[in-house]
Amino acid sequence: MDNLQLIHHLACELESAATECNWNKVQKTDNHIAQMLSSLQGHPQSESVLQALDSLKQLHYKVYQFCSQQSQNVENKMAQHRQTREGLSAYATFTPDEIK
Repeated sequence: MDNLQLIHHLACELESAATECNWNKVQKTDNHIAQMLSSLQGHPQSESVLQALDSLKQLHYKVYQFCSQQSQNVENKMAQHRQTREGLSAYATFTPDEIK
């Protein structure tokens, strides 16, 4: 697989993983992208490879934003559950006769 094909393949993998909310796959693909970028450093690249890298960079940023948003959503839900749990656990201090 040449560099251009690899870049396109990784872009498709990253987009697919994010769409599926498959965070393990997003992380693995992110690692593969980092490895690929390291291997390309210091070597001249064709204009088509540079354009593909720019597209991948834009996609990577969008996926990063999406992951951050999803992380914030989970954080908000967890906070809401903690508040609900705290409210419900307050009832434990009462005996059944006191609640009636």
